[in-house]
Amino acid sequence: VASRFGKLLKELQVLPSDTVTSVTGTSLQGSFLGQTKDKVIKAMGQARGGILFIDEAYSLCQHGAQGVTGSYAREAIDTLVGQMTQPEFKGNLLVILAGYEDAMKELFERSNPGFASRFDKKRIVFHAWTAEQAALVVAKEVELDNKGMTLDASKLLLERFRMIAALASWSSARDVFENVIPALYAKRATRLVSSAQQQLVVGEVEKGYVVEDVENAFQPILASRMKMVVGPGGAKKRRLFQDTPFKDEMQCCDYDDTGDSEMHAARPPVQVQLKHKLCLASGSGDEDSPDNATVWAALEESCKELHLFEEDIAIM
Repeated sequence: VASRFGKLLKELQVLPSDTVTSVTGTSLQGSFLGQTKDKVIKAMGQARGGILFIDEAYSLCQHGAQGVTGSYAREAIDTLVGQMTQPEFKGNLLVILAGYEDAMKELFERSNPGFASRFDKKRIVFHAWTAEQAALVVAKEVELDNKGMTLDASKLLLERFRMIAALASWSSARDVFENVIPALYAKRATRLVSSAQQQLVVGEVEKGYVVEDVENAFQPILASRMKMVVGPGGAKKRRLFQDTPFKDEMQCCDYDDTGDSEMHAARPPVQVQLKHKLCLASGSGDEDSPDNATVWAALEESCKELHLFEEDIAIM
């Protein structure tokens, strides 16, 4: 986005260059007083004439032990504010701060008024992709790569995207391009190599993406997203189904290291079959199936009884 924005501003003759220099809020901070200022000025100098893109800019409001902004982060902010008005950069540099919406809001609330007045001019919110949008992007990338994907693989792709998009850890485009697509490439290559080693007839091997590739690509991603949550006092707890589409319709279950669990509300046991989990993953169901919230509750109950955690569920 920043790259395209830079090209547009150059075409409009707002900036002399469409160069985009990317840094992070953390990389601008030094390890001793004075180093941060040098890093910030160097980055601004490299981006002069174009765009300085500061990703994860919310790290510039890191808090110290007393809850105040850390000295290095504060030095970075003060340097940015001071340098923007210098003749070297005024009208010759565009600075874009990027980060999660809530964290960016906190950044401006905790920073000095000068920083907010200079940088909080216009906020552009990029909403997270839906599972359908993510699947469409992957399909287009596959098409551009002339690989193709079977119909069943395409259906499973959407189902798996619906599963990870329902989690709080869903990273939208970053997940698509940094996790899913590379994993698909790797799993397909592994399958083709394995087929070649087994000396299968070439005509019998599907060159495009198949269900096996999609399943193998998403399995470790889903497993890694269902991580352990550390509770108060260092007690390890695991929270099941807290980010499902039906979280408002049911309570979650906390698990600790002893294997004990505490339910907020008792629920009648419901037998859950594999087809019910598949219906939930695809967002569909039939008249003979229990309602979705009940199915999630039953899954939660079953996990409690079997002492299964989220890592176990991910590989089912």
